[in-house]
Parts: sequence; C-alpha cells; structure tokens
Amino acid sequence: MFERLVELRWPVCAVLSDRTVVKPADAKTLELEDNHWQLMSDLKPLQIATSVLSAEKEPTAPKVYPVLWGLVDDHLAVNANDLLTVSAFKDAVSQSIKQRFGMTDLDTARSPLIVTCLGHGS
Repeated sequence: MFERLVELRWPVCAVLSDRTVVKPADAKTLELEDNHWQLMSDLKPLQIATSVLSAEKEPTAPKVYPVLWGLVDDHLAVNANDLLTVSAFKDAVSQSIKQRFGMTDLDTARSPLIVTCLGHGS
C-alpha cells in the first residue's frame, strides 16, 4: 500500500492542493510531510524481507541471518541526508532486530548461524 502511494505521490499532492476538489481543512489533515514520504519509501526493504522470510515453499531458516544482516548493514544504515525521523526510525528498527535476534552476541546466535551455514550448502 505504501509502495503504491509513493508511486502516486505527485498526483496525490496535486489533488490535495486543488481547492476545487479538496477543502483546505481536509487537505491540511491529509497532506503528508516530506519525512513521511521518505519513511514510506524506506519501508520497502522491510516488506521484501518479510515476504522472503514468510515463504512457504522452501525452508527459510537459512535465510534469516543473511536477510537480517542485509537490512541492518545496508537498508537501515543511517545516511547523512536522512531526515531526523527517518534516521530515528532506522536506528530503532536496527537496534530492535539486533537485540531480538542476538546479533550482538555470538553465543546467542551460534545455533541460528550454524543453520544458516548448513542451509546454504543444500
């Protein structure tokens, strides 16, 4: 849903700014700030990761850590040009993933890492 909304950003903004279509009070309620648009764009990698890890046709255990590391290292890395809310969101999600999946403690992650290594050999 967010992906489609981002694709249609400029037509949506054009309609919201047309006072013959949308009342000023409604437009003020419906208009999104730049950081909201950016955040919706940045959510795409999370949606893709969810789809990959929710597959039913093949085992997903060996994919968990590679997908999570890809998210944390690449897609959730805070960039210098990120808006404050976007960088706060990325940092919060990244920290949550690291904590929840024991990605900061090799003792906690040992079994899942072994499954990951063994799963890629098949």
